[in-house]
Amino acid sequence: MPFMGFKSRAQRNAEEKLGGRPRRSENTLSAWVDKHCIDPKGLLTARAVFAKELGISISSLHQLCRGEFSPSMTLAARIELHTHGGVPVAVWADALSAAT
Repeated sequence: MPFMGFKSRAQRNAEEKLGGRPRRSENTLSAWVDKHCIDPKGLLTARAVFAKELGISISSLHQLCRGEFSPSMTLAARIELHTHGGVPVAVWADALSAAT
């Protein structure tokens, strides 16, 4: 019989909100991810699946959410498609126009 007080590291981290760098600022993508990529077990699997659907790594998804870089036009279009318009390409317009 397992010890009843045992919790995995992922469960402890989720409860204590440990790990990861704080975001520089909240953006539309980070708000969408926080709302829609919820894993009831406190693991990052829902976010990992979303990142895989976008064709990027989970660390790249987290960097986008923290505002460390902006997506390419192609990735911005994929984000809009996979969020069903929740994060439109226009959100990234300033960064995309500055890059061209």
